[in-house]
Amino acid sequence: PNMCYRAALLLALLCGLRLGEVGALRLSDVDWVHGTIDISHALKYTPQAGSFEGAPKSEAGERLISLPASMMAVLHETREYQRDAKAWAGDVWVGEGWIVHAWNGAQLHHDTPSKWFRRFADAHGFEGVRFHDLRHTHATILLANNIDAVAVATRLGHSDATVTLQTYAHALRRRDEDAARAIQALLDSAGNPEGKN
Repeated sequence: PNMCYRAALLLALLCGLRLGEVGALRLSDVDWVHGTIDISHALKYTPQAGSFEGAPKSEAGERLISLPASMMAVLHETREYQRDAKAWAGDVWVGEGWIVHAWNGAQLHHDTPSKWFRRFADAHGFEGVRFHDLRHTHATILLANNIDAVAVATRLGHSDATVTLQTYAHALRRRDEDAARAIQALLDSAGNPEGKN
């Protein structure tokens, strides 16, 4: 399962996916030629129904996103791992191609990757960091690197950029400070340090 958890962690960090979206992904959702992944389902939970697969959080949650080459490499490794695991498990394999799965290919309980990540983070000096924080890190990195808020919202599956802007205002404050410094640098280079007309 460590290969699966690695894939789960990186899908959240490198692609900004929600835990439920990660849990519902199958290898068949990956376009191996174009390097994209189709997000069209989410693993959900209610006490009455237990874990079940449903639609993503919002209509905007259904999306096709591009994957970095490093994520594609991990997914290739995950596919090979799954082939080996299926051969090892033999007749007890029950998997349907889940990217994140139990030893016998079964879909994991909705919060199993989150619990694993909490233990992993605590063991590596990141006490209190949650699985969902990986998604926040993804968004913050994109915004801090001047990726348009609409593009970030689309990638995250937000219904509109307002949600993204409100949630990640801290990254935008830094960009605003950078903008002020850039304006001052332009004024300085023009020989007008005080900005006087």
